[in-house]
Amino acid sequence: MTLTKKISFLFSIVLILALIVFSTGCATDLGTFSEDNDYEEYYDSFGSVDGLFEVETVGQYEPGKLSYDIKDSLLNDETVNEMDWEDEDDAVKLKEYVYIILPFETAMKLESVALFIKSEIDCEVYINAFYFINEDAAPKKIKYRHSPDTETIIVDGQPQEVEIVYDDPVPADSISGATVSLVKDEWNSFILSNFRQEGYDDGNLHTGDNGLLYIRIENNSGHNVSSMPSCPITFINLLVRKL
Repeated sequence: MTLTKKISFLFSIVLILALIVFSTGCATDLGTFSEDNDYEEYYDSFGSVDGLFEVETVGQYEPGKLSYDIKDSLLNDETVNEMDWEDEDDAVKLKEYVYIILPFETAMKLESVALFIKSEIDCEVYINAFYFINEDAAPKKIKYRHSPDTETIIVDGQPQEVEIVYDDPVPADSISGATVSLVKDEWNSFILSNFRQEGYDDGNLHTGDNGLLYIRIENNSGHNVSSMPSCPITFINLLVRKL
């Protein structure tokens, strides 16, 4: 094993140990975010987290979205200590999320982003992350598992079948990735770190005001229908470590 790989491996172990401590309710390692238990600086640094998924209506599929307030749904004393939600209305719904979107309200330098996820089935979940400087730069035509490959258009009065061009980023553009093995009804976590962000070589994620982190669950992407089974998930305890 090379020195670089050894350092990367040891760094991952440190982050995993931090998550274990975090999940037991003993501490929340948020880096330089205020250590006060009210998390107010933390909450002010992010917008609501969106989950994008497919909605089936009378045999037809269309894009759906649910928004979750971080304070109510993704990080508070109840979620940390009990791995559950105090109010059922704040629970993150079990869905085949294609993207989990974290919006940034301010410029920050982040060492890692971690999240706990759970499914109703055993599954291996593959994750890629992409950073966009603003909403205009983010994908607009997302391929869900039931999105068609082609569409009919009229050319010179005649119908023609053409390939639909979706603008999901390709895996090669991912700035970080992870794989997590889920056992039915048990929480497990993944960590995004060692970021490969264009213009930076320090391994950290540099965010700007209005920036967005798109976390893609590859199992639920329409680009992977033939290679991966889908996996419905819920998620809790978003842990962002700021430097």
